[in-house]
Amino acid sequence: MKVRAKSVWVSLGFFVLCCFLMSPCALWAQDEEDSDNQTLVVSPSFVNVGTFRLLPGQSLEPGSFTVTVTGGPQVSDNKTSSTFLASSDAVWLKLEPTSGTIPGTITVTVTISELMEGTFTGTITVVSGLDPSKSATVTVSMTVIRTPGNLLTVSPTQIQLDFTTADLSSRAFPVLVRNADPSDTTFLWSAASAVPWLNLSPSSGTGNASATLTVDPTKIPILQDGSYVEGKVVFYSSLSTDPVELVVKARVIPVARERLSVYPGYLFWSLERTADGLLDAASAQTLFVISQEAGWFATVDVPFLNVSVDSNLGVPGATGRSGSVVVTPIASMLQTMGYGRFTGRITIYNVTGDAYRVIPVTVDVRRPGEPISGPPVSVTISQTTSGFLLVETADSAWLELILAAPSLVSRYNSQASCTQAGGRWMDPDGLAGSLDETCSLDEKIYLLLSFPDALPGVVYALSAQHPQGFAVVFQSGVKMPGADDFYYAAGPIGSIPLGPVRLLGLQGRIIVSSRVGKTLADAVEVQRAQINVRTPEGTWLVSETYRGSVYDYGADQALRLHRDPETFLFVGTWGETPVTCRPGDGVSTLYVLEFVERGVAYIYEITSLTSQKMKGRWTFQYGGQWETFEATRVAFR
Repeated sequence: MKVRAKSVWVSLGFFVLCCFLMSPCALWAQDEEDSDNQTLVVSPSFVNVGTFRLLPGQSLEPGSFTVTVTGGPQVSDNKTSSTFLASSDAVWLKLEPTSGTIPGTITVTVTISELMEGTFTGTITVVSGLDPSKSATVTVSMTVIRTPGNLLTVSPTQIQLDFTTADLSSRAFPVLVRNADPSDTTFLWSAASAVPWLNLSPSSGTGNASATLTVDPTKIPILQDGSYVEGKVVFYSSLSTDPVELVVKARVIPVARERLSVYPGYLFWSLERTADGLLDAASAQTLFVISQEAGWFATVDVPFLNVSVDSNLGVPGATGRSGSVVVTPIASMLQTMGYGRFTGRITIYNVTGDAYRVIPVTVDVRRPGEPISGPPVSVTISQTTSGFLLVETADSAWLELILAAPSLVSRYNSQASCTQAGGRWMDPDGLAGSLDETCSLDEKIYLLLSFPDALPGVVYALSAQHPQGFAVVFQSGVKMPGADDFYYAAGPIGSIPLGPVRLLGLQGRIIVSSRVGKTLADAVEVQRAQINVRTPEGTWLVSETYRGSVYDYGADQALRLHRDPETFLFVGTWGETPVTCRPGDGVSTLYVLEFVERGVAYIYEITSLTSQKMKGRWTFQYGGQWETFEATRVAFR
């Protein structure tokens, strides 16, 4: 930001003073511009060495990393290399060399002494040998934990799993049992679990060992509110330390008439053509498929996509119950199609053809230098059969879902026989014998919503039977009185449309579940959608382009945003500059970041946002053209 801000003032100064080119002011402006291009740059500017668990009195030299030094003032004759001087304020950081020519490198070695314990932060300062006012810093951090001589450790210590009744195959995980003191490997250990769905093999041993934890979903109880069941494996040892627990949280999601599930719900690529018209090869993306019956196929309706099927039967085309579809855009074909967004559909269907999923695909081919625009955030995602649907979106984006709501419909000769079977008689035109009469064995359709990250343990039902349009039906796993009356529809319907709606103010996971049954207690889930809502809240390290150069801002100039509790805005700082981030239109722009620095207004449009990355374009008050930027999230708060 500092480099860019100065360049803006130079441009403005040149514009204002252009009529005085023969005055000394012109020379001052030129000198200032030259000095702005002499910024000293070090990379990386922030390094987290990690966390080290050591015995009391133990020392360690965990390794080293390299810092590159570029830029800075240059010698006027352009024949002699400029130099740098490097120093550290931490005794545990050793630099080699401490001086050199530019461009150059510095090897930084980390040393942990016998007495070090806690979290440490050190700063490496690099200054120009020609102008000491030109400097740059590298921040280094690490954590040292001292443990007693003997300490039983187990890895991992927590696992969370989701199963569906469509795929109840067991899952296995490696478990490592260790003593923190590497000198004692003769200790005895054993493990036990009180739940039947967890099994560790071997369950005992001597010294450091590896075991396998098997989770059997067929023995996991199914809870009506969809909450997790917790099980523990407790590890004991002959060491003088406390037992260690491995906690497993798992749930089985019942899916009635589950035929075919595919996730994610859509695929998107953004590719840039170079100036010579070539298109870089695109990376592959994977669709995961779960089928209740053996045998399913995948087809594509456009020639610029390559589809490869991988299943647990190893048979091309018709496959087993589960597998994947690897999708790759064909760069050589897209090169001949010009610029723009090209769409296609991948259809996955079972052998009998009565269950299928359509996955929309978009490939965005950009011109050289054109900024990346986000995926089609207003995409309509539909599923014709029951199953699991995963959606990634931002709280400012428009979201539309169409969920399946199949019914158990049977043919009965009369209304009396239908009622006797416990069904609901339906005659749309009211004319007996017109052959449109049907008997539904499902009385109601329920649409449940939960926000496990924001409101854990609370499940809502969308229902016109409640004055507010929704009601709490489960609280901490307990069904609320009258919950059976808060249904979405009193009879079978083809689908449940949700949206288009913006999720402003929401964050984290949203679980949507459609269920069919006579009461909420016996209703069976026919489809579940998990919506992961992202926001720009957190700490970001930004990299941006300006006039053909790339500028990376380190930890000392991190972008920090947090939600304003009174509005839908995000506020914070970029370095020391206050910034405001507001929702965009939700179609072409997700968010707009704005701030004023040295009297100049800046605008950053965020067009793509994931859990770790955001991308977009930026400009300033007198810039006249857009530049690109991207940022990496280093913390969520």
